[in-house]
Amino acid sequence: MGVITEVIIGYLRPNSGLCLMTLKSLSYQVDNQAESFIADQKLAHYAKIPQRSVFRGQLIAVFFQCLTALCVINWQINNIPGICTDEAENHFTCPKDVNFYSSSVFWGVIGPRRIFSGLYPILKWCFLIGFLLAPLCAALKRYFPKYTTHFEPSLIIGGMLQYAPYNLSYLTGGLYASYAFMHYLKKHHARWWEKYNYVLAASFSSAVAFSAIIIFFAVKYHPKPISWWGNDVLDLGVEGGEGQQTLLNATSVAGGYFGPRKGDLP
Repeated sequence: MGVITEVIIGYLRPNSGLCLMTLKSLSYQVDNQAESFIADQKLAHYAKIPQRSVFRGQLIAVFFQCLTALCVINWQINNIPGICTDEAENHFTCPKDVNFYSSSVFWGVIGPRRIFSGLYPILKWCFLIGFLLAPLCAALKRYFPKYTTHFEPSLIIGGMLQYAPYNLSYLTGGLYASYAFMHYLKKHHARWWEKYNYVLAASFSSAVAFSAIIIFFAVKYHPKPISWWGNDVLDLGVEGGEGQQTLLNATSVAGGYFGPRKGDLP
């Protein structure tokens, strides 16, 4: 939904990154929030919570969320030095927000017309490749069920999209938990799984939210050193700076920049 929106808006309003970000936020978030609403209603159904009560809770939560998020963002911008840069403290590098901004430049400022016509002409064929892969996967599931029992392309592709632009260390623990609950417990302890799995999943999500707030104000806002693998891994690799130092500086290449030369631009 996000990429399709970006391509359409990029064609309709080229050379306008701000326009793309605004319309993308409206179009994508409406669909995304609708899916989240349905997911919450499904969870409430399994947890035996009245649907109307869930709906009222969602409305109240969204109202306070909008006000809280706006206040927090403004506070962060005004009080965290170097926010959304590599120099920011406590890893406030804003990978999702930087990715959102990069998309606005890629699809809004440069525009899909220049991208598909000159910069990356092969890229447009990826849409056709993706379209053709759908019936191919369906045929494999239909005619080779013995070998494709656990092959679900929609889950594989959707799962890969969830972690970007983070690295796999952010989700590796979730893979183990998913295997334990969605395979082992469901297969060997089905009655327990049917009664408690969805309630436990909701409690885990709530615990993560509350613990994030407590951890931030307890050991992050006024930093206290706590050294163990789960904390130190964030400082390793490209994300932490060790890899950043080895990246090639753009000024050292011919012309001082990467990409097509000026005479090759569309």
